[in-house]
Amino acid sequence: MPSNEIAVQVDGATYSEILKLANGARTSSVTLKLSTGGSAAAAGDLTKHSFGCTKIAIDPASDIGAIMHQMRQDIDPKDLAGDGLEVDAHVTVRYGILPDAKLNNLRRYLRSLQPFSITFGMTSMFPPSPSSDNAAVIKVDITSPALQEINAAVAQNCAFRPATFDYTPHATIAYVDPDIAFKYIAEDCLEGKQMQVNAITIAMPGRPDE
Repeated sequence: MPSNEIAVQVDGATYSEILKLANGARTSSVTLKLSTGGSAAAAGDLTKHSFGCTKIAIDPASDIGAIMHQMRQDIDPKDLAGDGLEVDAHVTVRYGILPDAKLNNLRRYLRSLQPFSITFGMTSMFPPSPSSDNAAVIKVDITSPALQEINAAVAQNCAFRPATFDYTPHATIAYVDPDIAFKYIAEDCLEGKQMQVNAITIAMPGRPDE
């Protein structure tokens, strides 16, 4: 089966690499932006946007992607807070890759994975916190034993910042005013839907595309 390339940009040079899961299933395209210019800043100088993550991309053209798009459209703009709508539909596997982390071991680990399924649940809420700029996080709950295992394993294969909360698989819809978050919880439009995961993306912040 065909595979999509991953373009890795380092100091302006682009290298192509094929990352496939063990059974040869097609991967998703992703651009890895690697930070350059020396070691990472002191922890106190790093913002939440300084860290990379591993994540599962949700195809916007899929049924699930289309439903998530409609869920975002149904949120009243006046209710938004913090980062607003989460337009990049995805499920975070683990957040917090350090800016100067070496990625080779992580790539090898992700190549070794077999495809697995995730199951979508109802919408719920994370309470406001400093990491969400004190907005409530409207999310779709995700169930997957494999994700729990992978979340722990990726941290053994790459340098992450220490976790500050227990891992709860989810797909974020939007960040909203905590006072009205109740309007958007317990929706069941995705409940019970399953998605096969054929690829996990490594996403690193970096320079603008060149």
